[in-house]
Parts: sequence; structure tokens; C-alpha cells
Amino acid sequence: MNACTLLARLDEIGATLARSGDHLVLRANATPVPREIVAAVRSQRAALLSLVASREIGGTPQAWTHALVALDPARPPGDVPAKRWEQFLNDGRRFLEHGWAVRAITLGWGPHDLFGCDRVKPYARVDRLGLVWFLDGRPIAALTAETATISTASGGHLTFRRRPIEPDLALAWTLRGVAREVGA
Repeated sequence: MNACTLLARLDEIGATLARSGDHLVLRANATPVPREIVAAVRSQRAALLSLVASREIGGTPQAWTHALVALDPARPPGDVPAKRWEQFLNDGRRFLEHGWAVRAITLGWGPHDLFGCDRVKPYARVDRLGLVWFLDGRPIAALTAETATISTASGGHLTFRRRPIEPDLALAWTLRGVAREVGA
């Protein structure tokens, strides 16, 4: 049972799952949570933490679409070159429009896995960039719970691997000065 299916099952039985730091808090309603569900929650801990965290910070394709639309192509953050910023915005919109965001959420990917970057050096810290930053105009060929396969122009493929969420990661739309001015 994947993380999304597990959350749906918890909803069905009236149980809730919340995050407390790096821990999950499972609360039963009137009926105790079946042992097999508790075991599944334990085995899917990392994916569930990411999914619950993404829900808390607007981790839905609709919220991501609104966040991307609010970004100003003329105002790249920090060390991001203007052309690269514009490409990131185009890649983000295409990622959402082609249904990859829904698939990613189903597989347990959260917003930081997709749109995350270093808060201070968003472009220089390549080791902290989310998947969408790596697309650079290239299409996704496949997506699993741990990897994304990106097609290259030469017919080859690049593999992007999900990494644990690190402290001080930011989402592109939370960086200073990137949003459009009100009324713009």
C-alpha cells in the first residue's frame, strides 16, 4: 500500500495522521486503527512524512499552480540567472499541465522534492535543487517513488534521485523578491 492509498484508508476509518517534527502522530477516532494499518504507517514513514508536510504547506497541484503563476519572470532570486529562472517557471507550468504533479504526489513526492532549493544560494547549490530545476526544457520519461527519468535531446536519459529533505530548503515561491507586485 503506497502512502496516498494509506492516507485515503486512514480517512475512511476516521483516523488522522499529523506531523510533529520528524515524527508521525496517528490518532484513532472511536474505533482503534487495525494493526496492519499501523504496520503500513510504520513502513511508509518517510513517504508519509513528506506527504503530510506537503499537505500542510499547500502541497497540491492547484496550490503549486497558483504559486508559480504569482512568480515574476523578470525577478529571479539570488544567484539564479534570468534565462534559467524563466526556464524553471516554464518547466514548472509544463510539469503541472502534463499531470506529472499528480503522479508525483501519488508516489510520495512533496513540494521540496520538486520545487525546492537552497534558501541562500538557490542555484549554486545544485545538490539541493528539486526535480523541476533539473528539467531545463527536457521532458520526463518516467517517474517512480524514488527517481525521475529525464529524456535528453540526444536520445539519452538522466536520472534524478529524491533526497531526504534538509533544513533550510526553500520553495521557489518563498524566496525574497520573486513574486509579482500587487496589481501587476
